[in-house]
Amino acid sequence: MGTNSLTGFGPLHAFRWTPQTGSVRLIPVGTPSVVESNARTVSGDGQVSAGSFSLGNGQSRIFRYSVSGGFEDLGNVPSSNSGSALFSTFDGQSLLCASNNNFFMWRAGEGYIPLLTLFQQSGVSIPAGYTGLTVLEMSADGNTFAGRISTGAGGIRSFIVTLSSQSCSVDFNADGDSGTDGDIEAFFACLGGNCCPACGSADFNHDGEVGTDADIESFFRVLAGGAC
Repeated sequence: MGTNSLTGFGPLHAFRWTPQTGSVRLIPVGTPSVVESNARTVSGDGQVSAGSFSLGNGQSRIFRYSVSGGFEDLGNVPSSNSGSALFSTFDGQSLLCASNNNFFMWRAGEGYIPLLTLFQQSGVSIPAGYTGLTVLEMSADGNTFAGRISTGAGGIRSFIVTLSSQSCSVDFNADGDSGTDGDIEAFFACLGGNCCPACGSADFNHDGEVGTDADIESFFRVLAGGAC
Protein backbone atom coordinates (compact mmCIF):
# COMPACT_ATOMS: atom_id res chain seq x y z
CA MET A 1 0.00 0.00 0.00
CA GLY A 2 1.27 3.48 -0.84
CA THR A 3 0.98 6.44 -3.16
CA ASN A 4 2.26 7.02 -6.67
CA SER A 5 1.78 9.36 -9.61
CA LEU A 6 0.31 8.20 -12.88
CA THR A 7 2.59 10.58 -14.78
CA GLY A 8 5.66 10.59 -12.56
CA PHE A 9 5.23 14.22 -11.53
CA GLY A 10 1.50 14.91 -11.20
CA PRO A 11 -1.03 14.37 -8.38
CA LEU A 12 -0.47 11.37 -6.12
CA HIS A 13 -2.95 8.49 -5.85
CA ALA A 14 -3.31 5.52 -3.52
CA PHE A 15 -2.19 2.14 -4.85
CA ARG A 16 -2.16 -1.43 -3.59
CA TRP A 17 0.69 -3.69 -4.68
CA THR A 18 0.95 -7.48 -4.55
CA PRO A 19 3.32 -9.82 -6.41
CA GLN A 20 0.32 -11.27 -8.25
CA THR A 21 -1.36 -8.04 -9.37
CA GLY A 22 1.37 -5.42 -9.30
CA SER A 23 0.19 -1.88 -8.55
CA VAL A 24 -3.59 -1.41 -8.53
CA ARG A 25 -5.06 2.07 -8.10
CA LEU A 26 -7.54 1.99 -5.20
CA ILE A 27 -9.80 4.72 -6.59
CA PRO A 28 -10.59 3.90 -10.23
CA VAL A 29 -9.40 6.25 -12.96
CA GLY A 30 -12.32 8.43 -14.04
CA THR A 31 -14.04 8.58 -10.64
CA PRO A 32 -15.69 12.05 -10.80
CA SER A 33 -13.93 15.02 -9.16
CA VAL A 34 -11.10 13.01 -7.56
CA VAL A 35 -7.88 15.06 -7.64
CA GLU A 36 -5.63 13.10 -5.28
CA SER A 37 -5.92 10.14 -2.92
CA ASN A 38 -3.96 8.89 0.06
CA ALA A 39 -4.06 5.44 1.68
CA ARG A 40 -3.48 5.63 5.43
CA THR A 41 -4.20 2.14 6.77
CA VAL A 42 -4.46 -1.49 5.72
CA SER A 43 -6.23 -4.32 7.53
CA GLY A 44 -4.21 -7.03 9.23
CA ASP A 45 -5.34 -9.62 6.70
CA GLY A 46 -4.29 -7.34 3.82
CA GLN A 47 -7.73 -7.37 2.20
CA VAL A 48 -8.87 -3.81 3.02
CA SER A 49 -7.17 -0.42 2.58
CA ALA A 50 -8.58 2.96 3.56
CA GLY A 51 -7.73 6.64 3.56
CA SER A 52 -9.00 9.82 1.95
CA PHE A 53 -9.36 11.44 -1.44
CA SER A 54 -9.36 15.13 -2.35
CA LEU A 55 -12.07 16.77 -4.45
CA GLY A 56 -9.93 19.82 -5.26
CA ASN A 57 -12.31 22.31 -3.64
CA GLY A 58 -10.88 22.19 -0.14
CA GLN A 59 -12.93 19.12 0.68
CA SER A 60 -11.90 15.51 1.11
CA ARG A 61 -13.83 12.29 1.61
CA ILE A 62 -13.07 8.96 3.22
CA PHE A 63 -12.73 5.80 1.17
CA ARG A 64 -12.47 2.08 1.79
CA TYR A 65 -11.13 -0.41 -0.73
CA SER A 66 -11.59 -4.16 -0.36
CA VAL A 67 -10.22 -6.88 -2.59
CA SER A 68 -13.68 -8.45 -2.75
CA GLY A 69 -15.77 -5.29 -3.20
CA GLY A 70 -13.48 -2.68 -4.71
CA PHE A 71 -13.77 1.05 -4.03
CA GLU A 72 -16.32 2.46 -1.56
CA ASP A 73 -16.94 6.19 -1.02
CA LEU A 74 -17.76 6.44 2.72
CA GLY A 75 -18.62 10.12 2.55
CA ASN A 76 -17.42 11.97 5.60
CA VAL A 77 -17.81 12.07 9.34
CA PRO A 78 -20.88 14.06 10.47
CA SER A 79 -20.73 17.87 10.30
CA SER A 80 -17.44 17.94 8.40
CA ASN A 81 -16.26 18.43 4.83
CA SER A 82 -12.91 16.71 5.30
CA GLY A 83 -11.46 13.69 7.03
CA SER A 84 -9.57 10.43 6.64
CA ALA A 85 -9.51 6.86 7.84
CA LEU A 86 -6.55 6.36 10.20
CA PHE A 87 -6.69 2.80 11.55
CA SER A 88 -8.36 -0.46 10.53
CA THR A 89 -9.35 -3.54 12.46
CA PHE A 90 -7.74 -6.82 11.42
CA ASP A 91 -10.70 -7.75 9.20
CA GLY A 92 -11.27 -4.23 7.83
CA GLN A 93 -14.88 -4.14 9.02
CA SER A 94 -14.25 -1.17 11.33
CA LEU A 95 -12.20 1.98 10.73
CA LEU A 96 -11.14 4.75 13.07
CA CYS A 97 -11.63 8.02 11.21
CA ALA A 98 -10.94 11.63 12.13
CA SER A 99 -11.59 15.19 11.05
CA ASN A 100 -10.05 18.16 12.87
CA ASN A 101 -9.21 15.92 15.83
CA ASN A 102 -12.80 14.66 16.13
CA PHE A 103 -12.73 10.86 16.09
CA PHE A 104 -15.41 8.49 14.82
CA MET A 105 -15.66 4.74 14.39
CA TRP A 106 -17.01 3.61 11.03
CA ARG A 107 -18.49 0.12 11.14
CA ALA A 108 -19.73 -1.88 8.18
CA GLY A 109 -23.53 -1.84 8.23
CA GLU A 110 -23.64 0.86 10.93
CA GLY A 111 -21.79 3.92 9.61
CA TYR A 112 -20.12 6.56 11.78
CA ILE A 113 -20.36 6.59 15.58
CA PRO A 114 -18.62 9.28 17.69
CA LEU A 115 -15.74 7.68 19.58
CA LEU A 116 -16.63 9.59 22.74
CA THR A 117 -20.12 8.05 22.57
CA LEU A 118 -18.55 4.58 22.58
CA PHE A 119 -16.33 5.62 25.50
CA GLN A 120 -19.37 6.81 27.47
CA GLN A 121 -21.26 3.58 26.81
CA SER A 122 -18.29 1.70 28.28
CA GLY A 123 -18.38 3.83 31.43
CA VAL A 124 -15.47 6.08 30.45
CA SER A 125 -15.89 9.82 30.96
CA ILE A 126 -13.42 12.58 30.13
CA PRO A 127 -12.45 14.59 33.26
CA ALA A 128 -13.71 18.17 33.38
CA GLY A 129 -11.27 20.56 31.75
CA TYR A 130 -9.48 17.90 29.72
CA THR A 131 -9.39 18.68 25.99
CA GLY A 132 -7.68 17.76 22.76
CA LEU A 133 -8.08 13.99 22.86
CA THR A 134 -5.89 12.46 20.15
CA VAL A 135 -5.89 8.76 19.29
CA LEU A 136 -2.47 7.49 18.22
CA GLU A 137 -3.17 3.75 17.99
CA MET A 138 -6.04 1.25 17.85
CA SER A 139 -5.95 -2.48 18.54
CA ALA A 140 -6.62 -5.04 15.83
CA ASP A 141 -10.06 -5.85 17.29
CA GLY A 142 -11.09 -2.17 17.38
CA ASN A 143 -11.80 -2.20 21.10
CA THR A 144 -8.69 -0.59 22.61
CA PHE A 145 -7.39 2.91 21.93
CA ALA A 146 -4.26 4.72 23.09
CA GLY A 147 -3.25 8.34 22.73
CA ARG A 148 -2.82 11.64 24.54
CA ILE A 149 -5.03 14.33 26.02
CA SER A 150 -4.46 17.82 27.44
CA THR A 151 -5.22 18.42 31.11
CA GLY A 152 -6.25 22.00 30.34
CA ALA A 153 -3.46 23.35 32.57
CA GLY A 154 -0.62 22.95 30.12
CA GLY A 155 -0.09 19.28 30.87
CA ILE A 156 -0.33 16.29 28.54
CA ARG A 157 -1.38 12.83 29.70
CA SER A 158 -1.31 9.48 27.96
CA PHE A 159 -4.45 7.35 27.99
CA ILE A 160 -5.63 3.88 27.09
CA VAL A 161 -9.31 2.93 26.83
CA THR A 162 -10.82 -0.50 26.22
CA LEU A 163 -14.46 -0.64 25.16
CA SER A 164 -17.04 -3.09 26.41
CA SER A 165 -17.43 -6.11 24.14
CA GLN A 166 -20.60 -4.68 22.60
CA SER A 167 -21.40 -0.99 22.33
CA CYS A 168 -24.87 0.20 21.38
CA SER A 169 -25.03 3.88 20.49
CA VAL A 170 -28.22 5.91 21.01
CA ASP A 171 -26.60 8.69 18.98
CA PHE A 172 -28.20 6.69 16.21
CA ASN A 173 -27.92 9.37 13.52
CA ALA A 174 -24.30 10.14 14.56
CA ASP A 175 -24.84 13.89 14.88
CA GLY A 176 -22.98 14.10 18.19
CA ASP A 177 -26.16 14.40 20.33
CA SER A 178 -27.28 11.18 22.00
CA GLY A 179 -30.85 10.07 22.68
CA THR A 180 -32.66 12.89 20.89
CA ASP A 181 -35.95 12.83 19.00
CA GLY A 182 -33.83 12.81 15.84
CA ASP A 183 -32.14 9.59 16.97
CA ILE A 184 -35.49 7.94 17.69
CA GLU A 185 -36.88 9.00 14.31
CA ALA A 186 -33.72 7.76 12.55
CA PHE A 187 -33.89 4.42 14.39
CA PHE A 188 -37.49 3.74 13.34
CA ALA A 189 -36.77 4.88 9.78
CA CYS A 190 -33.89 2.38 9.70
CA LEU A 191 -36.19 -0.36 11.01
CA GLY A 192 -38.39 0.46 8.02
CA GLY A 193 -35.48 0.02 5.62
CA ASN A 194 -34.47 3.66 5.25
CA CYS A 195 -31.18 3.98 7.16
CA CYS A 196 -29.37 7.30 6.81
CA PRO A 197 -25.72 7.07 5.58
CA ALA A 198 -24.28 7.80 9.05
CA CYS A 199 -26.89 5.83 11.00
CA GLY A 200 -26.27 2.78 13.13
CA SER A 201 -27.61 -0.66 12.29
CA ALA A 202 -31.18 -1.92 12.71
CA ASP A 203 -29.49 -4.91 14.37
CA PHE A 204 -29.13 -2.66 17.40
CA ASN A 205 -28.25 -5.39 19.91
CA HIS A 206 -25.74 -7.07 17.55
CA ASP A 207 -27.36 -10.51 17.82
CA GLY A 208 -27.31 -11.09 14.06
CA GLU A 209 -31.07 -10.61 13.61
CA VAL A 210 -32.05 -7.27 12.08
CA GLY A 211 -35.02 -5.13 13.11
CA THR A 212 -36.55 -7.42 15.72
CA ASP A 213 -38.55 -6.61 18.85
CA ALA A 214 -35.36 -7.36 20.79
CA ASP A 215 -33.57 -4.58 18.89
CA ILE A 216 -36.35 -2.12 19.77
CA GLU A 217 -36.27 -3.17 23.43
CA SER A 218 -32.49 -2.81 23.49
CA PHE A 219 -32.62 0.66 21.93
CA PHE A 220 -35.05 2.01 24.50
CA ARG A 221 -33.21 0.27 27.34
CA VAL A 222 -29.97 2.04 26.38
CA LEU A 223 -31.92 5.26 25.84
CA ALA A 224 -33.03 5.01 29.47
CA GLY A 225 -29.45 4.49 30.64
CA GLY A 226 -29.38 0.70 30.76
CA ALA A 227 -27.14 -1.88 29.14
CA CYS A 228 -27.39 -3.04 25.54
